[in-house]
Amino acid sequence: MTIKKRRGCRGLLVAVAALLMLSILPVSALAAEPANATVNIPVYKQVVGDTPKTDEAYTFSLNAVDGAPMPDGSVNGTKTVQITGEGNTAFGPISYTELGEYHYTISETKGSNQRYDYDKTVYSANVQVTWKDRVGGEMIATMYLAKEDGIYKQEKALFTNRYTMPTPVSVDPPVQKVVNGSPAVAGTFTFRFVSDSSAAPMPDGSSGNMKTFSRVGPGQAEAGTITFTEPGTYGYTISEVNGGIPGYTYDKTVYTMTVKVTEENGQLQQSTQYQKADGTAASAMSFTNTFKSNSIFPQTGDTTNLTLWIVLLTVSVVVLIAVVIWKKKRTDKNSH
Repeated sequence: MTIKKRRGCRGLLVAVAALLMLSILPVSALAAEPANATVNIPVYKQVVGDTPKTDEAYTFSLNAVDGAPMPDGSVNGTKTVQITGEGNTAFGPISYTELGEYHYTISETKGSNQRYDYDKTVYSANVQVTWKDRVGGEMIATMYLAKEDGIYKQEKALFTNRYTMPTPVSVDPPVQKVVNGSPAVAGTFTFRFVSDSSAAPMPDGSSGNMKTFSRVGPGQAEAGTITFTEPGTYGYTISEVNGGIPGYTYDKTVYTMTVKVTEENGQLQQSTQYQKADGTAASAMSFTNTFKSNSIFPQTGDTTNLTLWIVLLTVSVVVLIAVVIWKKKRTDKNSH
């Protein structure tokens, strides 16, 4: 009987010790903490209208309302991200440790490109953190999205920008040919039009950064219209090619044409200046050739008379020869 009492006392002591240990252990040692809920808010970019030549980087902001939790990299309750061209990205995971309802706004930062109409929409994101399956178990975060000025649920924060190309501007270089003198046949004069850069627009019919064009006789020579679609400063040189036509002295002037294209409120404007090689300003590009004839034929300007003069000269020579022969024969006859 004594032995049984001792065993009973020992069991009692073990039970008391176990209760004391449970009382001093933290709650975290008895049950696992519920996992934090997370959400990663995405944003989407779309561009409509004309096609931009280069993709632009668009900036978007996520702003916390009333101190809501924010993703890493946030500054003073704001996180910004960028999308280049069309596409999508996300602001980064947001971790929630407590049940509740959290609010955010999502917007696009207006850029400086005049050709864009930037989307002014502001989205309101409502994140609700609740128990997933049971109280005290795993938490889950669910996001509801709506436009700030509306009540209807939105599938995603989509921002649509419209791109509009400005109306092109054009320049038709004024090239004038002047001829001093009276050539019998109108000469064909050729000009060379060259751009300073391969990026400069050129008129139709150009080969690379050069175009040659001609004019028969005096008057306006047509280089062709140049169309500009982008702002910038564009330089060209214009000169006449020495064609080597006998009797002509060719103009050696070289002109510089500078076209400045600017953009204001999405509209292009151009200003054009002309200069000679010595820096003298010019209102137009004029090339003067002088013709001096060394021919024995009169320069009437009528090419149809040339054959007549040749015939008359030939007849005159024949008649002159005939007269000489006739006089010689008459002289010989009289001498006999």
